[in-house]
Amino acid sequence: MEEKRVKIRLCRFTESFYPYPGGISVHVTQLSRKINSQMEKQIILTPLLSPLHSNNKSFDFEVRYIEHIIKRGRLFKSILYFFTDLPSLIKTIKRESITLIHAHSWRPGLVATVAGRLTSTPVVWTVHGMGPHRLRQDIDPEMIMSKHRKICPFHFLPYFMECANTRQKLRLLFLTAPLIKLFQPDRIFAVQDGTSTDVLLSLITKREKVVRVYHGISIPDKEYLIELRGRAKKNIEQRLGKSFILITTSRFVIDKGLEYAILTLRTLRERYQMQNAVLIMIGHGRMEGELRAMAKSYGLAQSVIFTGALSKSEVEEYLSIADVYLGTGIYGNRNNATMEAMAYGVPAVIFYNRWDEYPEGSVISVSARDYEAMAAAVHSLYINDDKRKRIVFSAISLLKKQNSWKKRIKTEIDEYLALLEEKKAQK
Repeated sequence: MEEKRVKIRLCRFTESFYPYPGGISVHVTQLSRKINSQMEKQIILTPLLSPLHSNNKSFDFEVRYIEHIIKRGRLFKSILYFFTDLPSLIKTIKRESITLIHAHSWRPGLVATVAGRLTSTPVVWTVHGMGPHRLRQDIDPEMIMSKHRKICPFHFLPYFMECANTRQKLRLLFLTAPLIKLFQPDRIFAVQDGTSTDVLLSLITKREKVVRVYHGISIPDKEYLIELRGRAKKNIEQRLGKSFILITTSRFVIDKGLEYAILTLRTLRERYQMQNAVLIMIGHGRMEGELRAMAKSYGLAQSVIFTGALSKSEVEEYLSIADVYLGTGIYGNRNNATMEAMAYGVPAVIFYNRWDEYPEGSVISVSARDYEAMAAAVHSLYINDDKRKRIVFSAISLLKKQNSWKKRIKTEIDEYLALLEEKKAQK
């Protein structure tokens, strides 16, 4: 039965979208696809980051790419947003009679807020992974929230500095926080990804504007998993034989801690004599050369497999035959990559972060950067099939409870409608 559409003409403004790889792109693309059947109209407006060839998957909504090249560096990116994307966004709002703008990440959000104010259109942001501003592990967030009404607007700063270097502290204090304070939208969906984004935003915006949401995760059924494993056996497994497969799916950047995945593999092979252990690293990024050199220096060049960026179906094939997922993110592992692996029945061993909020038993957590403890946890799964099954069962239960798309879409639509009612009442 076709879902009932609500009278919302939505323009979604994002800095990355399919087929551009990466967490934000995946998140926005999946959300757009899932919610579209309930929108009167949905248009995706995004910079031209990667060509949308005719043989790529098409959508039942419109995707408009803005013809410009994004320079390296956030300053140039922000300048281009204002001088090219702002006019395009305003033009789209007027031409398509847009009733709501939804921006993804705070830099596109600034442009969306300006466009919204110029056209009297309500604006929503989705924000997650705001750099290294993870809350200290020994802090109760309610204690910080109680200080919200203090005179000093940046009293929260010390509580977010455990993971930040000087440059990051200055950027938060003199750029990110003031800009969000000045250009704050009507609503902010703060995705729970372990970086305390909702607490930070609640302290620099009006708290009632911030809405907690979780990544939506699709869980494949048994028949599809069997089909995937059949394809994987044909396409991949013949090359790997009877290997015990560790897997990571991440951009190759410094905050992802991928060097610890390689160190974990070395420990497994040397200390635990797991000579059949291999590490598959799916993704790309500026650290790839360094990671390849590291694997070679440890004599692991044949055991660390770099696949490059892959399509969703190719990633699914690897996940269907993987034995353990390694979550090595330094600032949190409650992300799409980790939870998608969990959805495909891969037990996850991750670096601990209190704000990831994984219930006990759904993952194995070890201290951040402790690759020896990570190796020990992997070995415990290697020798105990029952333990692996228990973790997978608990993980799937968690995803069904907190990360269902049905729950995420309902939250978003309810907030859209409430916001439009508020704006209507103000007129």
